[in-house]
Amino acid sequence: SLGGNCRTTVIATVSPAAEAFDETCSTLKFADRTRSVTTYAQPNTRADDTMMVDRLQKEVKRLRTLLVEYANAAGDGGGGGGGGG
Repeated sequence: SLGGNCRTTVIATVSPAAEAFDETCSTLKFADRTRSVTTYAQPNTRADDTMMVDRLQKEVKRLRTLLVEYANAAGDGGGGGGGGG
């Protein structure tokens, strides 16, 4: 596979022998096609627990803000709970 999160090097080995002409042509065609494949390798990172908690707290805050905005847009006011009675 030429995809994924890695750097890839292709070495095309060809032969000058006449009996290897067909295989040399197919190797060169393959090498030419692989030049057009682009990958963006990024180092794998491990998030420690503190980073993960911080990221999740930010996500909860963002979602709560979004929920209040939707409630206000609907005219609900975000009071929740319904009527008392």
